[in-house]
Amino acid sequence: MVQSLLIAVFWKEVTDVSAWRKVGMAIRMAFQLRWHVKRTSELPKDEMAARVVVVSSVHSVVSRWG
Repeated sequence: MVQSLLIAVFWKEVTDVSAWRKVGMAIRMAFQLRWHVKRTSELPKDEMAARVVVVSSVHSVVSRWG
């Protein structure tokens, strides 16, 4: 989600004036996902278990904004 917002800023129309808003949303989302804090534990080695951890984190952020 964060990456898609930043890509949308990079590949925008010339007349689009929402770049700063999208960058701000990406920064707030990254902070809410605690990407600025070093992890104390690694993600699970099992790919599906790791995806569950990541998706649940993103879901909690999106549900707070909705």
